[in-house]
Amino acid sequence: MRLTGSNVLLDMLHPGLRAALYLPPDPAQATIPGETPPWTVLRCEAVPFVAVKYELAGRNVVLVPASEMESELAQDELQMSSCNVNAFKVTAHAGGSVDIDFRIQSNDIDAGAIGMAGGMLAQDVELSITHTDVAEEPESEDTAPKEKAKTATDLFIEGAT
Repeated sequence: MRLTGSNVLLDMLHPGLRAALYLPPDPAQATIPGETPPWTVLRCEAVPFVAVKYELAGRNVVLVPASEMESELAQDELQMSSCNVNAFKVTAHAGGSVDIDFRIQSNDIDAGAIGMAGGMLAQDVELSITHTDVAEEPESEDTAPKEKAKTATDLFIEGAT
């Protein structure tokens, strides 16, 4: 899978990753009041990509093809559980954008789902990565509160600490 966006995404993988790949903005550069200036200049253009040691284990993953996103009923939605999301590779581009490539692994998938996943290759998809839902139980003094489902952003930040 590939996620393309602003280099601010790097802060979710690791707090020092953006600073390792990009030079901080020039303080003399004119900025919009209240806005943080973007990091757009690469530290070294000779580095084609950076492998990042990061893994999300035991996650639920849902993939929806772009053609189904506008539809009220997503018929081609692929749901997988107990997935590992790993093998992160970052390609930084001058101007401040990044490509983050990663792998989704699952042992809990049947032949039909494999065919559906193959049909999504080279397509835009909507991706959701969450924890397994945990049933609410009454809290007692000797047990810690259960965590609710987290968004992909929460999981990236959690793994970076």
